[in-house]
Amino acid sequence: NGVNLDEFKMINNKDISKANLGLKKNKNYILFLSRIHPKKGLEYLVHSWIKIAKKYYNWNLLIVGPVSDSKYFNDLQNELKKYKLNDRVHFTGMLRGKKRIDSFSASSLFVLPSHTENFGIAIAEAFAAKLPVITTKETPWKEIEEHDAGWWVELSLKNINLALIKALSCNELELKKKGLNGFNLIKKYDWKYQSIKMKQVYEWVSGNGKKPEFIFLNSN
Repeated sequence: NGVNLDEFKMINNKDISKANLGLKKNKNYILFLSRIHPKKGLEYLVHSWIKIAKKYYNWNLLIVGPVSDSKYFNDLQNELKKYKLNDRVHFTGMLRGKKRIDSFSASSLFVLPSHTENFGIAIAEAFAAKLPVITTKETPWKEIEEHDAGWWVELSLKNINLALIKALSCNELELKKKGLNGFNLIKKYDWKYQSIKMKQVYEWVSGNGKKPEFIFLNSN
């Protein structure tokens, strides 16, 4: 898998992106971008938000993605309504093209508390947009810790809550530094490099090339 870094070269600044999406100019946004389904763990973010939203009054949630489970979505909406937080969470549904890119550039933090990902394209895109990331150890993103690009935690409400508190307690420069670290780590996943590696794999398995150095075989 890879990411198209060219998509993120000419992104709008935060104020323009917020205006394009109808967001509040004076708020910072935590972005969740994925389909709304139990597998993606949005309830962990929502329940954590319920605990801390009043303290972090200058932040809001931005939830982007199609509804894949209506009951799950309605249950989350009801929880937010119960705690009077509907106005602190902005649901956009599916976004495409420039508006999808605007959702990244309007935000200051990306969170995906997923139960499982084999890669997590949205995580890679968040790094391409220079956002720090909170995600789980059910995703293959140990590099987040190695590059100080965010928080990579075991999936639990406690861990997501602690990571979110740590992130929102950072100042703007600290978050930007982590986002830049993420951008630097994601460069090697640009499709212009990943496509070359894919070609090498196909040449090897077809008997027309040697085993690439990035392929590791299990002797068992």
